[in-house]
Amino acid sequence: DYPGDLIFNGDSTKITRAGLNNGLQVDTAYKLTPVHTLRSGVFYSHETFSSYASVATFPCCDAMGNQTSTSPISFNDNSQSSATFAGLYVQDEWKALDKVTLNYGARMDSVGGYVTGSQLSPRLGAVYKPFAATTVHAGYARYFTPPRQEFVATASVARFANTTAESSVPVNSPVRAERAHYLDAGVTQRIIPGLTVGLDGYYKLSEYHLDEGQFGAPTFLTPFNYHTASNIGIELTTSYAAGGFSGYGNLAAAQQVAKGIVSAQALFSADDLAYIHDHYIVTDHSQLITASAGLAYLWRRTRFSLDLLVGSGLRRTVRHPNDATNPPYQQLDFGITHRFTLPAFGTMEARFDLINVLGQNYVLRDGTGVGIFAKQFGPPRGFFGGLKKEF
Repeated sequence: DYPGDLIFNGDSTKITRAGLNNGLQVDTAYKLTPVHTLRSGVFYSHETFSSYASVATFPCCDAMGNQTSTSPISFNDNSQSSATFAGLYVQDEWKALDKVTLNYGARMDSVGGYVTGSQLSPRLGAVYKPFAATTVHAGYARYFTPPRQEFVATASVARFANTTAESSVPVNSPVRAERAHYLDAGVTQRIIPGLTVGLDGYYKLSEYHLDEGQFGAPTFLTPFNYHTASNIGIELTTSYAAGGFSGYGNLAAAQQVAKGIVSAQALFSADDLAYIHDHYIVTDHSQLITASAGLAYLWRRTRFSLDLLVGSGLRRTVRHPNDATNPPYQQLDFGITHRFTLPAFGTMEARFDLINVLGQNYVLRDGTGVGIFAKQFGPPRGFFGGLKKEF
């Protein structure tokens, strides 16, 4: 909406982005001895991408901070680049004891493009089965996560100087790869035949924590970094199967907090940057409680299913960035699948789904969180059907 965007935002921009990715991945396994299995692999990919932006805005500003002309000025802000990703890992699975299995190794990753960097990441995991129905596991891993290169903001802050599209923050440090430590431990227990319960806890500590926000005109997902972040959580899982009946239930509690925005600062307001520099905030996609449950019954060749999703609400802003939550939400889905055979066609499966059975009209995001400038809602009640051919 060229005139509408200029009138309301002082900035009307059309962006076209394109990318091409070619890659190769090879994984191997070799049983060296009865108790040692070696695994290794390599990964390589090459991406080319381009961004073409056609910008219209107004000259700005006079001594009073007012727009100096009603005649828009236009310019292009284009860029083209490429990136390479490479990875190599080696791992040994060692059955140290009859009931203990260790996995240890390391992975080397590197990236070159808008983002450059490399890291050697050790991995260590252990699985202990004290009884046939009990499995205990624990592990540590180091991770290296580059941003999605095609989403990296490439606009030059200087091009927008002295216009109504100028950022209040004249700093736009390049985005960086995230580096993280990850710890995990848990146990699964078969209570009775068909019923399994699991409990798992994890902790992640990251430097240059990656996040993505909806920025710009038009709104576009763009990655940025927090200087440091931590994520801690616990998950309870259950599953049951007996005859034609099956069910599951999951309950998770988690919180991720981060501090200090150290890249793409020009996308934020000066007030938000100052507050996040001095305070840990809950990230916009963090939800304290998430639960899901489902039931299914197979009658002859027809399966009926119910699935429930419950959330305590994603973050929103009242006074300080992400200091409150949106209302809790629930969504119930129903499905039927039927397998049948047609002469000359073979086995097929017909499916019917009713999404959001109760028609709950709920808000996922209200447009006020960090990097969130558009409202998002859960799906309305919907009816879907499909037909699948099995080979």
